[in-house]
Amino acid sequence: MFTLSTKVVYGIAAVLELAMAEGKACAQAKEIAAAQGIPEDYLRQLLALLKKAGIVESARGSQGGYVLKRPASEIEVSEVIECLEGRLNFTRVKMKNSTLASYLKRCEKGVRSPFEVTFWDLAAERQRQEKNVVYHI
Repeated sequence: MFTLSTKVVYGIAAVLELAMAEGKACAQAKEIAAAQGIPEDYLRQLLALLKKAGIVESARGSQGGYVLKRPASEIEVSEVIECLEGRLNFTRVKMKNSTLASYLKRCEKGVRSPFEVTFWDLAAERQRQEKNVVYHI
């Protein structure tokens, strides 16, 4: 079974939160942590890694916080995964069996493709889901 680490899931959640706030004021770490249920100290560590990778940027001061460094439409989920866990690759082994090599290449592409969605796409999906919430009394 393919499993994403808590580190990656929290990182994706944080970037999605910033994508939802795109074009607005900076989001503070404590706000992101509260909205996504992420321990604040751990989130700060993840944001530092995401900043180093050029995915987010920070601003100091009372109005400071975090924003996406690029538009959400240009940031793929795979970038966050690779920033926090490393590249999504299958082990490269020189193979004599071209059928097996071809099969493994297709598998790798199949594993990568779901993560090649942008945060703009995820933010749009979240907005659609939030609009479809029906409250019953």
